[in-house]
Amino acid sequence: MIEVKLPAIEGSAVVEEFLNRSVRLFSKHGLSAYETVRALIQTGIAPEYIERSNKGQSNQSVEVMFKFRDCVKKLSELNGILEVGGKTVEVSSLGLKRVC
Repeated sequence: MIEVKLPAIEGSAVVEEFLNRSVRLFSKHGLSAYETVRALIQTGIAPEYIERSNKGQSNQSVEVMFKFRDCVKKLSELNGILEVGGKTVEVSSLGLKRVC
């Protein structure tokens, strides 16, 4: 058996600036990275404004981090719903959830 002892993380391991520039896109019928970028282009967000894109915990969501907070503001004006390829995509901000 291998035992690893890791030091505890002091302070917050989450960088608030990154969290403020990130959103989660969700579709109950599944969502690919291509569909995500296509949906963002339809809203006026250029692909070069996307810093990182990552599949969520399920095949139904994609998490996107933008280079600028203005992109998140633009998405918030759309009331959290996008349409792409016949799919309804829900947009929500990433937030901290306390684990107890």
